[in-house]
Amino acid sequence: MTLTREQQQDALLVILRLAGEWYGLDVHAVREVMAWQPWTSVRRKPGLAVGTVHPHGTELLAVDLSGREQPYAAGGVRRPRLVLLSVNGTDFGLVADEVSQVLQVPGDQIEAPAAPSGTVVREFVCAAATVDERVVYILDAHRISAALDTAPTW
Repeated sequence: MTLTREQQQDALLVILRLAGEWYGLDVHAVREVMAWQPWTSVRRKPGLAVGTVHPHGTELLAVDLSGREQPYAAGGVRRPRLVLLSVNGTDFGLVADEVSQVLQVPGDQIEAPAAPSGTVVREFVCAAATVDERVVYILDAHRISAALDTAPTW
């Protein structure tokens, strides 16, 4: 992917850690960040979904891009979070190991990404930026939403 000068706009990102790497999500796609809650596994789940979560009494698909098969073990992750996203009318929860900050990234620091080491996440990365001497891979929430096959099959 080649970014033109016009595409290199400043980005306001929610920065999160997933499987040892730093990622950013457009703040406009993020509805809420909340304490992690276990997901309920379902037999037939659409696309990337690992199960369902029930924040505020609403059933949402849970996505874990790390490829984890099981929910977090007690004490295994410092501050796991559930990032609630809303993309084109589709709401879902993204499981994150940690959410650190909201960060304004200048457009001239955003470039085409090198592939992150994670295998599942790679196809959802649209750009990368170097921020405070760390690489932040920018996730495309629209691609994640599309991969869910938004019609539940349970």
